Amino acid sequence: MAINRITKDINICIRQLYTASEQGIFFIDAEGHILQANDSFCAMLGYAGHELMGKTFFDINQGILPNLVPSTREGIADFGLYYFYLAEQAPLPIKLLASDGTPIQVTMRSVITRTRAGETAVAAGIITLIKKQGQEEQPRDPTHAHGNWELEQNYRNILQHSGDGIIITDFNSMIVTVNDSLVSMLGYERSEDIVGKFLLELASFEGTHMCTTGEMLSIDKGYYDTQIEVTNELFETGRAQGLFYMNKKDGVVVPMEAALSLLTDPEGNRRGTIAICRDITTRVKAEKQLLNTKLFLENIFATTRDGIYVSDPQGQCIMINQAFSDITGYRQEELIGGSAASLLADDSDAELSQQIMKAMDNKDDLSLFEARWKRKNGTVFPAEVRLAVLKTEAGDYNGIVASVRDITERRRVLEELRQSHEQLEEKVRERTETLEEMNTALRVLLQGREEDKQTHEDKILANVNELVLPYLDRLKATRLDERQRSSLAIIEANLKDIVAPFAGRTASRNLSMTPAEIQIANLIKHGMTAKEIAGITSLSPRTIECHRASIRKKLGLINRKVNLRAYLLSSG
Repeated sequence: MAINRITKDINICIRQLYTASEQGIFFIDAEGHILQANDSFCAMLGYAGHELMGKTFFDINQGILPNLVPSTREGIADFGLYYFYLAEQAPLPIKLLASDGTPIQVTMRSVITRTRAGETAVAAGIITLIKKQGQEEQPRDPTHAHGNWELEQNYRNILQHSGDGIIITDFNSMIVTVNDSLVSMLGYERSEDIVGKFLLELASFEGTHMCTTGEMLSIDKGYYDTQIEVTNELFETGRAQGLFYMNKKDGVVVPMEAALSLLTDPEGNRRGTIAICRDITTRVKAEKQLLNTKLFLENIFATTRDGIYVSDPQGQCIMINQAFSDITGYRQEELIGGSAASLLADDSDAELSQQIMKAMDNKDDLSLFEARWKRKNGTVFPAEVRLAVLKTEAGDYNGIVASVRDITERRRVLEELRQSHEQLEEKVRERTETLEEMNTALRVLLQGREEDKQTHEDKILANVNELVLPYLDRLKATRLDERQRSSLAIIEANLKDIVAPFAGRTASRNLSMTPAEIQIANLIKHGMTAKEIAGITSLSPRTIECHRASIRKKLGLINRKVNLRAYLLSSG
C-alpha cells in the first residue's frame, strides 16, 4: 500500500512539474504527431494548446510538409524522429517556427520510451529558449573589414568555380546556398530554384527509380539505414562521407559521392552543414561494366569443361577452376601455392618447360601441344594443353594461364577408328582379290563366248559365201525374166543384210568378191601357192594370178608392199 501511494504521489508531482516548468515540454507519437504540450511550450511558439493537437513535429520544425507531394512528404517524415534520437544523446540546437512563422532558436533534449521490440512508442521533447545577449556596437576597423571582404571573395570564388557541387544548409537542414555546379548536376536553371528547399526534398527514398546510369535503381531500407549511420558519424565527429542518391529536376536519380562537414559559429555552436558532392554516374557505369565483365569471365572460368590454372612468374598456382580439380582429383586448396608442372608425368615435365620457353621466346599468344598428366590416384592420362603467356604492361613475363583437356576419350575413339579403318581396308583387300578372281574367270568365259560367237559367225558367213552365193551367181547366169532377176537381187541383198552385223572387215570385203575370189582368198589364207590353188580349182595358174590381183585391188592393197596372206590373217 505504501509503495502504491508513493507512486501515485510521484505521478502527481510529475504532472505539476510538467505544468509549472519554464522549459517547453511536448510529446509526440511514433509518427511524429504532437500528443500534448505544456503552457511554456505553447507560449514560446504563440499557440493555444488545442492548436498544436494533430500537428506534426515537422510542422513546427520546418513548416514545409503540407507543400510537398505525398511521396516526398512520406519519405521525409521517416526522418522526423531522427532529431529526437540526436537530442537523446546530447542537447540539440534547432530552429522552431512560431505560429506567425518567426524562427526561434532553441536547444532540445529528448526522452524516448520504446517497445519491447526496440521501436519508438512515445518521445518527449524538452525545449530551452536560447537568449541572445546584446552586444555593444564596436567601431569598425577598416583593415579588418578589408580582410573580411577578401575572405568573402575567396569563399565565393571557391564556391562558384568548384567543379564539385556544393550545398550549404542551416542546422534545420534548410538549403541556404548552392553553387552553379550543383545546379547543373541536378538539372535546374538557377540556384534560386533549390535554395530554400529542405535538403531531404532532393533525396531519393525507397522504391524503384530511373537512374542517370541508364538502369532502374532499386532503393531499399538498407540504403536508409546507411544514411542514418553517415549522419550519426557527422554529428559525432564533425565529418562524414558516403554515397547518396539525389533527385534531378526531371525525377531521374543521380548517384553522388559526398563529403559532409558540420559548420559552427565563432562560439563553436553548430549552425549547419556543408556537403561537397560529385556526380559519379560515369564511374558507376564503368564499375558496373567492369563488374559485369568480371562476372562474365568468372562464370566462364567456373563453368568451362576444360581445366584452367593460372601461375605467377615463379610457376606457383594462384588460381584454378573446378574443372581442373575434377580432372586431376585434387582439391583447390591442395593445388594453390604449388606447381602445376608437378602433376605432369615424369616424361612430360621437360616437354612443358620447352613449350613455355618457346612461347616466351617467340612471344606467342598461344601454344598448343599434348602432354601426359597424373591424377591424385596415380593414374596417367593424355591431355591437350593450350598455353598462353601472361605479360605485364611493360611486356615482361608475368606467369601463364593454361587450359587442360582430358583427351582419353578422344584417344579411345581415334584408336577404334584406326582399328575399324584397318579392318575395313582388310575386307576391301579381300573383296578386291575375290572380285579380281571373279573378273578373271568372267573374262575367260567372255573370251570363250566371244571366240564361240566369232566361230559361229565365221561359219555362218562361210556357209553363205560358199554354199549360197555361188548358186545365186549360177542362177543369175541362166535365162531369167525381169521378174525373176528382181526377186533374185532381193534375195541376194537380204542375205547380205542378214550377215552384215557379225561380218568383220574381211567378211564385208568378201561380200564384194565373187565366189571364186572368196574361195581363192581362203586358200591363200591357208598358205597355198598359186600352183596348188590351180590344181584344186581346176583353173590355170594365170587365172589364179588374175583373181589374186583382183582380190588385192578390192582390199585396197594395190601399190602397197603388204603381203596378201598376212593381211588376210590379221583381218580375221
